[in-house]
Amino acid sequence: MSAPGPAVILGAGNVGLGVMAEQLRAAGRSVVMVTRTQRDADRIVGGGVRVRRAGDPTRPDEALRGLRAVAVTDTSKVTKHLRKASVVVVAVGSSHTVEIAPLLAEALMARRSPVNVVVCDNRGGAASDLRAMVAEHGDDRVLRHGFVGALVDRIVTRHDEPDGSRVLLTESQGTVYLDAQSVRAPLEAVGQLCLVENFQAYVLRKLFVFSAGHAASAYLGGIRGHRRISDALADRDVASVVRAAMREGQAGLTALFGERFTGGAAAVDVSLGRYASPHLDDTVERVGRDPLRKLGAADRICGAARLAMAAGEPTPALALVAAAALRQGQHDPRVQEQLARHGRAGVVARSSGLPDIHPFVDLVLAADRMLDTTSELSSVHAALTTGIEVRATESPRTGTEAAR
Repeated sequence: MSAPGPAVILGAGNVGLGVMAEQLRAAGRSVVMVTRTQRDADRIVGGGVRVRRAGDPTRPDEALRGLRAVAVTDTSKVTKHLRKASVVVVAVGSSHTVEIAPLLAEALMARRSPVNVVVCDNRGGAASDLRAMVAEHGDDRVLRHGFVGALVDRIVTRHDEPDGSRVLLTESQGTVYLDAQSVRAPLEAVGQLCLVENFQAYVLRKLFVFSAGHAASAYLGGIRGHRRISDALADRDVASVVRAAMREGQAGLTALFGERFTGGAAAVDVSLGRYASPHLDDTVERVGRDPLRKLGAADRICGAARLAMAAGEPTPALALVAAAALRQGQHDPRVQEQLARHGRAGVVARSSGLPDIHPFVDLVLAADRMLDTTSELSSVHAALTTGIEVRATESPRTGTEAAR
């Protein structure tokens, strides 16, 4: 019997290299990485990528060796690997899936046996979206393959060194949840890979609690002048509002799935401890990127608020986070353009999918007015909770002052 084909990973970024390659190698699979450029492929093959485990400073960096890599521009080689793959992992940003869809369609149509295409994306419908996109470039043969959602519950950050090498800073633990209902070929649940039946519930739990808290740490930390997530969460004023925002997100989920699934206050504390780790060296700038997307109606801030409000829960902390996101994103050209065209109320309404006169929009605007005069986040949060606006004249403090 011939050996099973390799695991082919499209995308050699933090998730592709820092999580999926590791897990599939641990399961005994050979791995082929598909990179954006030949330089990236050469770096991987030459051992120029190292993994550093957060929280274990005594453990030396591990060079990722024994991986094969090919640039996506070498379409003949990529197609050959995809036709033989035992599993295909897509770990590219959602904006890049359109680029790989024709390549996937050609390879999948040529296969004799079905294969699972594992799509790593926080969006619950990402796998279905890719399936439809690939089908546009193929025929019915594409549809017999599994397009399996994968939710990666692990933080990975990256640093490029002056010598051209790359260091991935990663948590040691972190489950990868796979949508069991979309599997069309044998797929092992080994190590940290876990097949779950109600995949959408896990997506919402990560997005509306963990990801909401992560984003809140960045946006609120930025208001207080912090540059690193660990410093932001060492600031008790930031940490208290982040915790409140996560609990609001939990409230909506608890109404749907129960507190046993959402985890209550203990789960929030665990999450805060994870992304507060100084060993991850995570920055406010990285975590806060693309604020308009994160303010989306189904995303981590406004999506969490909408679900909480549907459950009858107030959302002052999430409103404060939304106001901070707009302020921190004012240097983003897309945010500038939207604010110039629609104003703050219009941007919040359009992003959240709520009417301009909705109470949540009013709450965000009230938070924004208060942030004009104070950086005391707990005071603003308390005022939003009681409906009395803070009108202090204190100017925002620097991160160093805030930490005192």
